[in-house]
Amino acid sequence: SHPDTVEGLLYAGVDRVNLANNHSGDYLEVGIVDTINTLKNNNIKFSGTGLNSYEAYLPENITYKGTNIAFVATSDRTGQYHNSQPFLNAGYNKSGFANASVYDINLAIDSLTNFSDLNVVELHAGYEYITSPDISNTAGANLQFRHDLADNPNIDLIVGHHPHVLQGVEWYNNTLIVHSIGNYIFDNQFPAFEGSVSVLFYPIVENNKFKDYEFRPIFIDNYLTKPSIGELGTHTLNYLAALSKNMDTVLSVNKYDVDGPSARLIKNHRLEPKQNYRCTQELKNGYLIYDEVEGNIMYQYDLIKLPDVANISYIPTIGLSNNTKIRVGIEKMWFGNMENEGANLWNLNSDDEYYTSSDSFRGVRSLRQDRTQANISYNAVGMSKRMPLIETPRICCIQHTVEDASDLE
Repeated sequence: SHPDTVEGLLYAGVDRVNLANNHSGDYLEVGIVDTINTLKNNNIKFSGTGLNSYEAYLPENITYKGTNIAFVATSDRTGQYHNSQPFLNAGYNKSGFANASVYDINLAIDSLTNFSDLNVVELHAGYEYITSPDISNTAGANLQFRHDLADNPNIDLIVGHHPHVLQGVEWYNNTLIVHSIGNYIFDNQFPAFEGSVSVLFYPIVENNKFKDYEFRPIFIDNYLTKPSIGELGTHTLNYLAALSKNMDTVLSVNKYDVDGPSARLIKNHRLEPKQNYRCTQELKNGYLIYDEVEGNIMYQYDLIKLPDVANISYIPTIGLSNNTKIRVGIEKMWFGNMENEGANLWNLNSDDEYYTSSDSFRGVRSLRQDRTQANISYNAVGMSKRMPLIETPRICCIQHTVEDASDLE
């Protein structure tokens, strides 16, 4: 980037950056020197890259509300994916980034004894566009590598990036590991759901400790990063919670937060009291259908909605017939409406298609397409981004209605 782009960091209030990544040496040593000098001249702290390994491993500290927080930044992308040259890590007399090594990271953490209140390790590591941390690679910062770091009682938080997608969070040995935070600003070449959504991560500091951890959803919309609201934001957090659940970690998603959807970590979820939800909704609006499996005419009733995060533990006897069936699932896609989600999911490129609240079919807003005598041609609205469907087969639909307000035949 041109040195003038530092103005964007200053405008955004960035006071520290991590330089340990596989692109830090793209413009060779002169680029590293120019970057370091530009940051120093603008009073932006940094760590993770230097003219030798000593400089690269140097921690950087910031003070937040009287708490001294130290950052050790490293990367495992030294030989890229196949451990082939060029090797990008710093050496005794070679510039580059701090190589991810449990031994060297622990040495850097040891040097902070009596100097810092909280220690954060940053890992620019892992495979791109993979939604779970690596468990097989023995050379890089895989899952076991991160667990080994978390075994150090002086490491308080581990934050990963590089895969460009969310990988879930893990509460391990009383230490939070954010395996991949996803993208914040990125010229995304893959307009897929996984690469376009991410979260802002808020560690809550109190009394020189990380008291709590909060996550808020964001979305890269036409190269601009925006807060995610509505069902898009809630779905993003539920998606992060699902990835985290695979690592025995629970996130509590609150879609009713006045500031927009949010999630927080439940540190010891087995000790948390469970809230029982009793559904007393009656079966309504039954209509006759032909069940091909049973070969019978049966009644189908309205769906019974449960809370977003719930497990069915008991279904009472329903005395209708021996052929009664109960199907558990979801009835729509996460963006199955036209509400304001904080992003342009629909490509409105004509004056004859627009959002309206006066004719809403579901929720607050609908998408309207006008047809007149002068406009009887084909009219369609495409999606700006592809549909993020899970591999498991399922039936999806988007609710819609058609109103004929003309005399067209």
